[in-house]
Amino acid sequence: DLEAAEETIEELEEESDDLEESANDALEGWAQADALSKNTLAWGERVLGLLERAEEERL
Repeated sequence: DLEAAEETIEELEEESDDLEESANDALEGWAQADALSKNTLAWGERVLGLLERAEEERL
């Protein structure tokens, strides 16, 4: 009946909202992880550069 269909639609809309919120949280987490990876890589490259320079000065 119509009332049952409306309830089902309302439940589906709520589930859709929850799913959208979860997807947004996941995207935010991935963006943070990506930024952290870039920072870690940049620091690693800097440390390697400093080590190479120290090795050259040592020779």
